[in-house]
Amino acid sequence: MVYVDNFLIRMHNSKIYKKVRSKKEEGRGKREEGIIKKKEERRKLYESIELYFMSFGLI
Repeated sequence: MVYVDNFLIRMHNSKIYKKVRSKKEEGRGKREEGIIKKKEERRKLYESIELYFMSFGLI
């Protein structure tokens, strides 16, 4: 009985671990998407500022 109990406990724990791990990976993906989006917005802003100054011949 002890072996069966330990086996069931390990099975249960591995299921919980897989759920937690998948949630963490989802969160990591969302965070990376947010960082990429911010970098793109910043790049567009810098490009627009650069074009603005180029229009006056300052750069």
